[in-house]
Amino acid sequence: MLDFMKQIDADYDALFFMPHDEDENKVEIHTRSFVDKGDPIGGNLIGPAWHVVLFKINEEGMAEDVDTFDAIFAEPREYVSELIPLNFFGVVARKTTTSKVFLEDFVDRLKGN
Repeated sequence: MLDFMKQIDADYDALFFMPHDEDENKVEIHTRSFVDKGDPIGGNLIGPAWHVVLFKINEEGMAEDVDTFDAIFAEPREYVSELIPLNFFGVVARKTTTSKVFLEDFVDRLKGN
């Protein structure tokens, strides 16, 4: 895991790893908790289910190649730590009965809708 990811409190519903506003060689990390947490959907003995949104930034600074899928992670910070050096950005969000609206809104904003 990247050292700075170890400092992030693991109690979050969404973990954003987004392009830095001023320095294209940096990433901004933010966590959020859902206002309406809902009930967990999916998961197994390894861990809970998560929504994943990944994208890259093109030369114009816009999101491209937006991909969405669900995954099960024991530790999402480990997964994100592997993506950051590959210049991927996105969010992992806990999959719950209320998270679909959050995810759809995030993807719409990425696509400029």
